[in-house]
Amino acid sequence: MVVEWGSQGLSLAEMAIKLGVGRSTLYRWIDEHPKFRDAVSLAQDGMSAWFAKTFRDAGIGEIPNANSGCLIFAAKNQCPNDFRDRREHTVEVKDHVEINFLGFDGEDIIEGEFEAVD
Repeated sequence: MVVEWGSQGLSLAEMAIKLGVGRSTLYRWIDEHPKFRDAVSLAQDGMSAWFAKTFRDAGIGEIPNANSGCLIFAAKNQCPNDFRDRREHTVEVKDHVEINFLGFDGEDIIEGEFEAVD
C-alpha cells in the first residue's frame, strides 16, 4: 500500500491519514518494524520519482497550467534529499592542513590564531 501511495506522490502525512493513524504512530512503526521501514523507504523513492516525472510532464506541456512554484515547494519539502538547493558538507581534519586559495596567502587580511575544534 504505502509503496504504491508514494509512487502516486502522497506525503507521509497523507499515508498516515489513509492508514487511519497519526504521523507519530507512522514514525513509531518505521522505528519498530524493519519491513514497514523498507516499504516507507521505497515509497519515498517513489515519491521522488513521481515529482521528477511530474516536472518533466509539466515541462513539455503535458500538464496544462501546472503550478511549477507549488510543485517545487512540495518537492523540496517532501523529498529534501533529492530536491534541495543547498548541499551541506562536513569535513573533519585530524592533522595540520595548509590551504592555498589559488596562490592567495591572505596574510594582509586574515590575522590571529586558530585552534582545532573537537
